[in-house]
Amino acid sequence: MEGERKTAPAASSHAEPIAPGRTYHEGEVLGGKYRVERVLRTGGMGIVLVATHLQLQEKVALKVLDGHAAGESAAVARFLREARAATRVKSEHVVRILDFGTFDSGEPYLVMELLEGRDLRDVLQQNGPIPAGLAVDYVLQVCSGLSAAHALRIIHRDLKPANLFLAETSAGQPIVKVLDFGIAKALEPERLALFGNENQTLTHATQLLGSPVYMSPEQIRCSTKVDERSDVWSIGIILHELVTGATPFTASTISGLLAAIAADAPLSLRTSLPDAPAELEKVILGCLEKDVERRIPSVEVLAERLRAVAASLAGASVRVEGDTDDTPPRRGRRGRAIAWFIAGLALTMALLAWFRRASRATGATTNAEPIHEALPIADACTDCDGESAPGSEAPQARQAKSRARSSRGARDTCHRLRNECNGTPKIAPFAAPFDSWEKGRLCEPSWRKRNGFGRS
Repeated sequence: MEGERKTAPAASSHAEPIAPGRTYHEGEVLGGKYRVERVLRTGGMGIVLVATHLQLQEKVALKVLDGHAAGESAAVARFLREARAATRVKSEHVVRILDFGTFDSGEPYLVMELLEGRDLRDVLQQNGPIPAGLAVDYVLQVCSGLSAAHALRIIHRDLKPANLFLAETSAGQPIVKVLDFGIAKALEPERLALFGNENQTLTHATQLLGSPVYMSPEQIRCSTKVDERSDVWSIGIILHELVTGATPFTASTISGLLAAIAADAPLSLRTSLPDAPAELEKVILGCLEKDVERRIPSVEVLAERLRAVAASLAGASVRVEGDTDDTPPRRGRRGRAIAWFIAGLALTMALLAWFRRASRATGATTNAEPIHEALPIADACTDCDGESAPGSEAPQARQAKSRARSSRGARDTCHRLRNECNGTPKIAPFAAPFDSWEKGRLCEPSWRKRNGFGRS
């Protein structure tokens, strides 16, 4: 990954830092099994520590509810909701919850896998907009994690770049994980046990929970009346921001921002990024339909459309790279086999034509002498119109006359023999001249004898 890597928790609120309710010291053991290594981050609801599990000797992220918030029943309930929700969702693109509970001192805690990397908010701040193909890949991973949550009818409701963490797999490949299910919502009554009874009273209709920039119009109106499509809206905002560096709705005040989200059209992607693919802009606009019935209905459908965009972007990248190289594109095995076959066939035909011309030339040279010897004898040939040829009508001539009248083929033979062998000026209209090879064959004595045109 670009930029400086940092150790970060698998989940944190990313709110403005405040002073924690108590101080944690390096080497302090919490709950009898977690030794504090250092403070990683503080937030509006608590503090995140890097700690070592004493029995497993493994580093973890330990999130402890701040002393001020620990006294608020709603905050405690929301904290435990995050633990239960994230524990149930099984996906490599959702943070792993390893343990949760309450310390003897009364603070609730949550133990998560410790991730190396940065959240996407930090990536944007440090590196600026992300290339479209890479941004689509990141969002596809987010869709995979949310799909597992939505299958349990759990809605995140607080998606934003700060809650999407970019880490690396053991093979060094980038991986995005969804963090912070602190205000997640269970949609079905039978799922309420997942969160406990606090799910019924924790969120009031008048409360505004979530980050306003990424909230859907229906979530602004009523935080409790949302479904999976509210998360789809948030993904559309995030994707627009990843590739442009700005969100599609802006205002100078919170009230103005909420009004813009509820009533205004989003800023066009290609207004901010003219060379952005039209297919990508279409997908983002499908996420940002204010009418939920017209919005992309699920993260699965969104992922399918994003995969098509990714394929289009990959194809365009290959074409651009090919334009800078004068080397012709490589053919596959089948294409090479066809090319070799055509070349071999052409060579074979050329050789056959050459041998044929050579044999004709040899035949003409060999039979040149018999042609001259046969010319006087060809006077015995009969005129094909029924008149006798010059000289007496010998038996051979009568035979030729009979054959000439019997068929068109014999008629052609008679005229050709007369014109080519005897040299008379009379030319039959349907008789084509012989070439040298045919003269040698038709006018030689052996052929005339066999066909009744005189003795050899």
